[in-house]
Amino acid sequence: LAIFEGANVHQDADIHDFDVEAGGLDFDINADLDPDTGWFAGVKAGYTWDTGGPFMPGVELEAFYNTLDVNIDVWADELRSDARASGELRSGVIMLNLLGRIDLGRFRPYIGAGIGAAYIEAGQVRAQVRVRGEEILDVEADADDIDRIADIDSEGWTGAWQGIAGF
Repeated sequence: LAIFEGANVHQDADIHDFDVEAGGLDFDINADLDPDTGWFAGVKAGYTWDTGGPFMPGVELEAFYNTLDVNIDVWADELRSDARASGELRSGVIMLNLLGRIDLGRFRPYIGAGIGAAYIEAGQVRAQVRVRGEEILDVEADADDIDRIADIDSEGWTGAWQGIAGF
């Protein structure tokens, strides 16, 4: 049995000069995804079989909660248009992990993979959109309110996977 916590540290993602051809227009879209550092906490229970040899297989059931703030900027210079959105993402995750440990005495490195499901929910959302320099949208609301008004899913289940390694 283990209890764990930590920080969600994600890399930024930049997409530049993505060519779009639509409605007789040909323009480039640029986007920056900039997640802030979030946090997670969870619990797991498992079992490792002592095979008498150096390889020890194991299985774990893991559940955790995490949260992350995300900032997205999208723009098209040719259209003098841009959009900025930010919001909080929260998720509850349950995973079944299969592990392989190498018994080197007191040192036991391991590698594995997990598969499961995640319930993802958006929190507070802020969005601004400008088209040809004119602001056409500026909203700050809870994602549940946006869900009711615009019929956009702000929460739901999805598949999840993970790679695992450590010592």
